[in-house]
Amino acid sequence: MAPTKTPNAARGTMRGSSAHKVVTFTTRAVPIPPTILDFILENLTALKTLVRGKRDQQIEEEEQDVDLHGDVIRKSTISPDQFWDVFAEKCKDVGGDWEGVAAKTWAFGPQKAGGCLLIDARKPKAIASLVFLPESKVHRF
Repeated sequence: MAPTKTPNAARGTMRGSSAHKVVTFTTRAVPIPPTILDFILENLTALKTLVRGKRDQQIEEEEQDVDLHGDVIRKSTISPDQFWDVFAEKCKDVGGDWEGVAAKTWAFGPQKAGGCLLIDARKPKAIASLVFLPESKVHRF
């Protein structure tokens, strides 16, 4: 069965509305470029540290540096403090629609840290994202 196609929209786009069309919305599913996906998966430990708000707490070095992902042991290539800057660089390097995605990222998933992104691509530009939230509120979404 062929995937549904939304007229006059990019592939992966779906439009919907609530009852009586009080709210209308558009969502789009797009594969994450390998460069960005690899960066996120390599640095899950740093991302989880940011989400949990443990940046200021003392964490055992082994727990901070290594993430068990199935049978694969991944060691973060960056510290949590560097995550957003390097993530923005990776998005800029990919270019196209991905340039500036770091400033529009609202959530990672599954389980608040992973290779799925929720991006706010509304126009005008969104005022807040995970990058701009105070550290104390990052874990509350």
